Amino acid sequence: MRSLCASAVVCAAFTACAPATSSQQQAVILGPLADYTFPDTVIGSISPPYTYTLQDRSGLGVQMDTITAIHASCPGFMFTTLPPVGTVISITLGGSDGSNWTTMNAAITVAFAPTSQGTDTCTFYVVFNNGIDDDSLCNTDANHLCANLTGTGIEPPMVFGESPDPVDFGDVALGTSATPITYTMTNGGSGPNDPILESATFVPDVNNVLSWIPPPLPATISHGGGKLAFTLNCTHPVEGPNNGMMSFHFMPQTPDVTPKDYMVMVSCTGKDTTLQFEPAPVLITGPPEQTSGCM
Repeated sequence: MRSLCASAVVCAAFTACAPATSSQQQAVILGPLADYTFPDTVIGSISPPYTYTLQDRSGLGVQMDTITAIHASCPGFMFTTLPPVGTVISITLGGSDGSNWTTMNAAITVAFAPTSQGTDTCTFYVVFNNGIDDDSLCNTDANHLCANLTGTGIEPPMVFGESPDPVDFGDVALGTSATPITYTMTNGGSGPNDPILESATFVPDVNNVLSWIPPPLPATISHGGGKLAFTLNCTHPVEGPNNGMMSFHFMPQTPDVTPKDYMVMVSCTGKDTTLQFEPAPVLITGPPEQTSGCM
């Protein structure tokens, strides 16, 4: 018997091949099914599908096998294509060198659809030719094929929109106060675990011209467009630029997701708008022009 392992994960004569990786999207199988690891998938979404092609073992003449049992049902994994019991796969080789051949194949297509964070596993197996329906016999002979699937569900990224960013009051007349600005944070993420704003800090300018009114903390910003607003003020600015900074520290609801920190600049510029009077220019003229004439 011969063995063959190629880049498409082709195995003959039940010789083990290296597990498939997430970069592969199709495996042609002669013999054992290769294990597959799905790429990390955001909770609530579906990974790209992976397809196994059940193709009969090599050999001269005609080889036919019938699926008599198939078990493929695991939480978090979606089997969108499964051949029914009774499906026949076959290979027919013609000619002394087997160069002319026809096949009847069957496909198993599966995708990963996590509903929670963490790693999920699934083992599916196919029994041929009235073999014993026992998953402990996986890959022990030609009538029992199985594969192990692995997928990891991950938190969706925190997608925030800040408006305005940065916060700039523009020119503000000395001795006056600017119109308050509402700074709004919007969570555009898809959830389901919403981040918690654990702390918010405001560092004003050296003259304490800038100030804010924060909401009660800690605060959760719900996914799908939830908002959190802050009111900012610029009161009686001194002349020139007045700069401050807001900083936010978000803690995710699951401990293995990295906390997020955001910083936003705040500024207003004091401007002297009082009228400035200057003396009017004085026009200096000489004596009246003399004219000559005959008396």
